[in-house]
Amino acid sequence: MGLVLLGAVFDAFTQKIPNWLSFPGMLIGIIANILFSGFFVGASHALLGIGTGFLLFLPIYIFKHMGAGDVKLLMVVGAFLGASICFHTALAAILIGGLYALFDVISVGRLKYFTYAMYRFFRSVAIPGLVREPPKLDEQRKFSFGVSIAAATILVIYLD
Repeated sequence: MGLVLLGAVFDAFTQKIPNWLSFPGMLIGIIANILFSGFFVGASHALLGIGTGFLLFLPIYIFKHMGAGDVKLLMVVGAFLGASICFHTALAAILIGGLYALFDVISVGRLKYFTYAMYRFFRSVAIPGLVREPPKLDEQRKFSFGVSIAAATILVIYLD
């Protein structure tokens, strides 16, 4: 929990989650699982969690909707808690981030613009022959998704 919270704090203040936190965090998660569950069970539990975190958020990173640090922070969650909890944490983080984004869009008075932009985007994807119209994002409004990951981790652990 401490590593995820530390990642969230770094993300909130610097818009980055440092590698010196992520990679040792994954290693510590693997070692902890091995110590508590034995080599084969512990290592497979941690590695499946890491792989789950990587596979869930990699497509979002590839399309540049998330930073690599966010992917690695979810991999840290997976290293400690395994694939199932990592999956639930990813879903909860997306929900929390989406709710925050919706609140942000409403609070700055851009709901009408956002709704129209999303309509045009989905229409351009759904109707063959139309030119794709990706929604224009406000580059000044950055969101630290590591905070959502930390909040989701706490929520999932609490509810589990």
